[in-house]
Amino acid sequence: MRENKATDPFTYEIVSHKLWQITEEMALAMKNVSGSPIVTEANDFNVAISLSDGQLSTMGAHNALVAGVIPLLIRNILEDYGSGDEICKGDMFVINDPHKGALHQLDLAVVAPVHYQNELVAWTSVIAHEVDIGGMQHGSPSPKATEIFQEGLRIPALKLVEKGKFQWDIFRMILSNVRQAGLVGLDIKARVATNSVGQARLYDLLSRFGRKVTLSVMQGVIDRSEKKFRERLLELPESHVGAIDYIDHDGHTNKIYKIVLKMTKESDSLSFDYSGTDDQAPGHINCTISGLITGVMGAVFPYICYDIPWNQGVMKAISIHAPEGSLVNCKPPAPTGWASIAGMFAVRNAAIQAVCKLLGSSREHWRQAGGVWEGGKAAPVIMGINQYGERSAYLYQSSGGAGAMAYKDGYDCSFSISSTKPSIPNIETAETFAPALFLFNRFRKDSGGSGKYRGGAALEFAFVRYGSTDVSVGGSGHGAVIPASQGIFGGYPGGFILRSIKRQTNIDAILVAGKIPQSIEEIDGNVEVLSAKFPPTSLDSDAVFYNSYSGGGGYGDPLDRDPQSVLQDVINDIVSPEAARSIYGVVLRRGSVDLSGTETLRKTIRNDRLGV
Repeated sequence: MRENKATDPFTYEIVSHKLWQITEEMALAMKNVSGSPIVTEANDFNVAISLSDGQLSTMGAHNALVAGVIPLLIRNILEDYGSGDEICKGDMFVINDPHKGALHQLDLAVVAPVHYQNELVAWTSVIAHEVDIGGMQHGSPSPKATEIFQEGLRIPALKLVEKGKFQWDIFRMILSNVRQAGLVGLDIKARVATNSVGQARLYDLLSRFGRKVTLSVMQGVIDRSEKKFRERLLELPESHVGAIDYIDHDGHTNKIYKIVLKMTKESDSLSFDYSGTDDQAPGHINCTISGLITGVMGAVFPYICYDIPWNQGVMKAISIHAPEGSLVNCKPPAPTGWASIAGMFAVRNAAIQAVCKLLGSSREHWRQAGGVWEGGKAAPVIMGINQYGERSAYLYQSSGGAGAMAYKDGYDCSFSISSTKPSIPNIETAETFAPALFLFNRFRKDSGGSGKYRGGAALEFAFVRYGSTDVSVGGSGHGAVIPASQGIFGGYPGGFILRSIKRQTNIDAILVAGKIPQSIEEIDGNVEVLSAKFPPTSLDSDAVFYNSYSGGGGYGDPLDRDPQSVLQDVINDIVSPEAARSIYGVVLRRGSVDLSGTETLRKTIRNDRLGV
C-alpha cells in the first residue's frame, strides 16, 4: 500500500466511511423510486463509486456480481467517448451491451461522471436487472435464441442525460422496445435519481475536504484492499488447484457443457485459467468477458475477502484467462440471455470449488472453506396477460441453500453468497405482480448436500394461474441433470433443480374443500417433467406448476455428523428418515437416536465403501 500523504488517519476514516454512506443513500434512492420487486425486494442491483479511470473504489451492500462489471462499463465509455470534451458535467450514460460490460441485456446500467472544478474526477453507477428489454419472448431471454440480436434491445453507451438535460428521445426509444414500458420507465428514472443523489453527495464531499484529500482516500481504499488481500494470499499455501463445473442443456439440445478451471496461487497473486472449457454454445448459456470476471470475483470476494472491502484492489492481485470463443468468453453473435445464471454461475461454481480447496489446505484459514452455495439456478418467468389485462413477465426469484462450512451447516433458503443483503420477494408480492396463486412455498426435503455439516435446504413452491386465462411459464436454469452445488472434503452435492407441470389435476376440489396442499405429491394429475431450459408453456385452469431450487453442497463425511443433528433435521422435515438411515447411517426409533444401532450401521456402511 502506498503511503497516503494527503490525509491523516482520522480524516481517512471519516471520508472512507462517508463514501460507504453515499453508496447506502444511493441504494435507498434506487429502492424508494423503483417499482420493480427485483429491486425493492430481491435486491438484485447495486451501486458504486469509481475513480475517473473506472477503478471501483466503493460498492454498495447488495449484489456484488452486478457491481463487479462497473469498471468494464466505464472503461468502454471512456474508449467510446474519450476522456475529453465529450464527457461533460451533467451527463449520464445508459448501457446494457454484454460486450461492453453488462452480464446480459437485462442488466441495465446508468453511469454518471462526476466533475469538480471542470475536471472529471469520479463516477457514480447503478446497475439492476430489468423485467423486460424486448426480444422474442416475454422477459427477453429465450431458449430458442440462436444469436444475441434475438434477446432484446442492446444499448451501447448512450447519453440518457446530456449536460443535465434528460434525453426523452433515447428514453422513448428504449420504452418502445419493451413490453412493460411503465415499469421499465420508472426503473430508468430511478437510476437517474440514484446517480443524482450520488453526484450531489460526492460533490459535497469534494467541496468539504477538497479534491486532493477525497481522491486520495478513494485511491487509499483501493490500495488498502489490495494490501490486505495480498497479505491474505501470502498466508495460503502455494498450489495448483483444479475444478470442473457443468451446464446441462443449451436451450436446443440436452447437451452437457464442461467448464474447466486451473487455479494457481503463487506468492501474493491468484490466477484463474479456464482454457479447458468447452466452446461457446448455440443457445443462451454463454457469457462474455464480463461474466468471466465477475464469476471469479463472486467466489474470491466472499470466501477470501470476508473482512476486506470489495473493490478494485482485490482485482489487481488476480489474473483471469479464457480463450475467446469459449462458453465463458464468447464472441458475438452468440446469445448470452441467461449468462447471469448459466455461464457466469458455472465460472463462479468452479472458482468456489478451487478457492475452498485452497482455504481448506491452510492452517490459518481452513474454517472459511465450504461447499458450493446455490450452484444450480431455476428461474421461472410467469408471462402472458396478467390479472390487470396487461402484457407482463414476472421473474420469480426464489432461493437455494448455502454451502456448508467447515464448522457449521449452510443456511437454509440463503439466496446468493455474492449479496450481503440477501432477500427474496414475499409470496404476496409475487401474487400482486403475477397472475398466480401460490399453493405452498417451503423448504424442500433432502435438498441440502449431506455431510458432517449439511448444506442449506432449497425452497420449493407451486402455483396455479389466477385472474387470467392467458398465462404461460418459461424457464432457464442448470443443475437438473448434474448437481451443481458440489460438496467438499467428502460432502455430498446439493439436490437437483426440479420443474414440472401437473395437468388435469384435482386442485379445484382440494381448494373448494378448504384445504391447502403442502406438497406436490398431495395433488393428483398427470406429470409433465420440464427440462433445464424450456420455452413458454401454457397453464390450463387445472394445471399446477412446480419449481424447486438447488441446495448447498455439504462439508465432510455424512457418517461423521452428530446423530442428534440428524434427528433434529428429520423433526424439522429437512431430512427424510430414509436419508437419515441410508446416507447418515443414523438409526431412529420412536423419535430418538438408537446410538448402538447407529454405531453398527455406520460401521457397516464404511466397510461397504471399502469392499470388506
